[in-house]
Amino acid sequence: MKFNWKVVIAVAALAAAPTLAATISDDFESYALGSLDGQAGPGGISWSKTSLGGSADAYAALPGYNSPKSGRWDVKDIGTVSEGDDMLGAFAAIGPQVTLTAWTYSFLSVDPLFTGKRNAEFSLLDGILSGVGIGLVWRADGKLGDTNGNVSAINFVNQQWKQIQIDIDYAAGTYATYYDGNLVSAGALAGVGNAAAVLNIFLETKNLSDVPNPNDSFLVDDIMITPEPASLALLALAGLLIRRR
Repeated sequence: MKFNWKVVIAVAALAAAPTLAATISDDFESYALGSLDGQAGPGGISWSKTSLGGSADAYAALPGYNSPKSGRWDVKDIGTVSEGDDMLGAFAAIGPQVTLTAWTYSFLSVDPLFTGKRNAEFSLLDGILSGVGIGLVWRADGKLGDTNGNVSAINFVNQQWKQIQIDIDYAAGTYATYYDGNLVSAGALAGVGNAAAVLNIFLETKNLSDVPNPNDSFLVDDIMITPEPASLALLALAGLLIRRR
């Protein structure tokens, strides 16, 4: 019996197709200005607060910010508390290999009258309950790190748009994070996950009486979450081989 290896490759690639998904994206251009809570864009991400009924919030940016409409994780000063937020973005699961890119703009602890520092996080996870995945951390000391506790020598830059990237291979249990094209960290995932399905974007709350930081904010835009490119290329090859038969 003679094997047709082209057909074998094509069938194998198609068999992997159910584990992959189309690109998920969000550029916030279709959102009404105001709270992101309860909004969903055409790119496939639905946003919600983690604290139901909480006054802390995230917004599609108001005029005066650096993008006409962008995710704005904003600090709101209420009495003795300066509130950050923990906003979730849910989407159709992508795995086992996935790449996230997004543009970020930090405005953290820029008031020279206050020395207390606030930090932000941007995480890609497989779910709320298990939360297997990884995130970048804009640390209080001005360095970039990750949610596994690793610290890089890279300083984040305030008041400039910088692209981030997060690569996760759930099958291999590995990850890598990047800031402005520079490797921040890489290593093993803390736990066993399946497929990315949740974004968690977090701006830490501070007590104004201890470490005041009025007017801090964190912006995100042009989020793109895709299956690992090699997998997409394999599917394209499969389609080409089948058409050529």
